[in-house]
Amino acid sequence: MIVDWEALADNFEQASADQESFLDLRTGSIVGWSSEMEGLVEVGELRRAVAAEPQRYARIEGPSPAVLKEWMEEFALKEGAGVEGALLLGALDGTRGLRSFRIGLQDLPELRDRWRALERRRVREAVRAWLAVLGLQPENPPPW
Repeated sequence: MIVDWEALADNFEQASADQESFLDLRTGSIVGWSSEMEGLVEVGELRRAVAAEPQRYARIEGPSPAVLKEWMEEFALKEGAGVEGALLLGALDGTRGLRSFRIGLQDLPELRDRWRALERRRVREAVRAWLAVLGLQPENPPPW
């Protein structure tokens, strides 16, 4: 099976309650839809296809909020110097901590870029681990 590694990583990273994505275990392609697409004929067809052959599709679920928070805390402690690190840790302790962390990075472009690079690496690691748990060994290596 040939896997589109970048698309798979993107779906891991963008996983949310209003989006459903699946890896087709036969073809390596990704099928999915979001709540914004509800009512479209294609979404109904995709849902029926997945329901008709559940063993053929693996649901793509990104890192849990707890795992994301762990990554963010580690990043803030390691990469955030002084006030910046304290600001990010404080954001995580508040309500909607993950969102507050990301908002806190908006005014810190260098730190934000380093966070995005770390998050992307972690997501890629999670993708590889997930494929291993499924017992899949794609024919094509990841491009990263």
